[in-house]
Amino acid sequence: MGRGIPPRPICLNELNRLSCWFPVPLHLQQALQSLSYKEGSFPEAECAAREVMALPIFPELREDEQQTVVSVIAEFLS
Repeated sequence: MGRGIPPRPICLNELNRLSCWFPVPLHLQQALQSLSYKEGSFPEAECAAREVMALPIFPELREDEQQTVVSVIAEFLS
């Protein structure tokens, strides 16, 4: 992670492998350092980066990958 943003409460490595998500809010990413934003500048974006994860859902998702998504979610919810 970057700049003190804590990791997500749980690690979902299999889903992370299949999905696209942003663990560091845009304003804290290295590419935007020139804007001089600091942690706390956008608290809602920082909260979302810690708590929200995009589930991999797209037409090319193979059946075995779909099963991985279902299995990881079922394990998390049990």
